[in-house]
This record gives sequence, C-alpha cells and structure tokens, in this order.
Amino acid sequence: VVPIGSPAAIFVARHRDRLFSAATPILYAGMDQRRLPPGALQRNAAFVGESYKFNEVIKDILQMAPATTNVAVVLGASQLERYWAGAIQQEWAPFTNRLGFTWLYDLSFDQMLERLSKLPPRSFIFLILLKQDAAGVTYNTEMALKQVHAVANAPVNSLYQHQLGLGIVGGRLYD
Repeated sequence: VVPIGSPAAIFVARHRDRLFSAATPILYAGMDQRRLPPGALQRNAAFVGESYKFNEVIKDILQMAPATTNVAVVLGASQLERYWAGAIQQEWAPFTNRLGFTWLYDLSFDQMLERLSKLPPRSFIFLILLKQDAAGVTYNTEMALKQVHAVANAPVNSLYQHQLGLGIVGGRLYD
C-alpha cells in the first residue's frame, strides 16, 4: 500500500489494523515525515518523502537578498496549512531578531493579494502552500503563485523547482 501525501498517510497509519493484514507492507510517500503519527514506521513500513528544512529557506532568502527585513508568508487556512504554520514559526523563531514575518493565513486570497501589493521596502514573499484561504475557498497553489507574482511588490520564492516558471525569483535583488 502506498499512501501519497499526508492526509492519505495519516488515514492509513490510524486505520491500518482495520484496513490491512499485518503482513501488508506500507510505503509512505509524498510528504514530510513529521506528519506521520508516532509508530507509523514500526511495523513493515517505510518512508520515502521530503524533509523540509524551512530554516534553510530563510538562509537562502538572506543569501539572495541580504537586505531583507520582512518575509511575507503565503499559507492557507486548512488544517494541514495550520499545522505547517506552527511548525514553520517554531523553526523560524531564531530569525525573529533579524526579520519580521507577516503571516497571511488568516486572510482571504483577495486580501492576501492586496497586502502583497503593498509590502514595506526590503520585503520578500515566500509562498508555502495555498489549498484553502481563510474564507474557505480552495485554490491550486501554482495558479495562486501566478497571481501572487502578478501583484507582488517584492521578490517571490516557493518550495518547488517546478514553480520556477511561475514567478519565482532568481538573480540580483534590491539594487
């Protein structure tokens, strides 16, 4: 059995005993291992996935744009996105003496776009995930990234290499 993504993996891990025999191997994939419930890998199971290191993202942003003083974080309001907001805030805590963070998960997407068009100088936008905004509207993250790029008054970055053609930055910033 290969559950792909954290919702599927969490479901399989929680209900494994009722769904499959003990001999059925499980391969958890397409997610960060932190999302697996405790003990999910103890019985005939393996993990192939991501290990997001969000502190490295901040280091990358500061390497690309050392003058950055504010990071606007685009993240939705679903249960999964709220989980990541907490995990990332914890991981970024050591940077709060150097950077301000503007968290947008409590806004509708239209409100996010408005805020992203009027960020203070030396801001940087980091789009993590947008599946559902605070108004309950669902989105495709890649389509949202295009819209963010269209209105942003600051450079935009995200997690995935395939998003490079959708508005992700590269090159020299803050000339």
